[in-house]
Amino acid sequence: MMRAAVPSILVAVVLLALGVTAEAQETKKVSRLGYLSSLDPARESPRSEAIRLAFRNRCYIGRTR
Repeated sequence: MMRAAVPSILVAVVLLALGVTAEAQETKKVSRLGYLSSLDPARESPRSEAIRLAFRNRCYIGRTR
């Protein structure tokens, strides 16, 4: 009876030891850029396109990590 319990206890101790050493990874910080406007969205379209183009030129849009 004692010989059958030793392997199961050993497996339980190993699993417990591995579970204690595992740690979660930190999440990456996501930066968000934007602007506020009080104008009508229809009148704001050319300005928003210019801002979007400027962000793209500076690699803020389309960048992958």
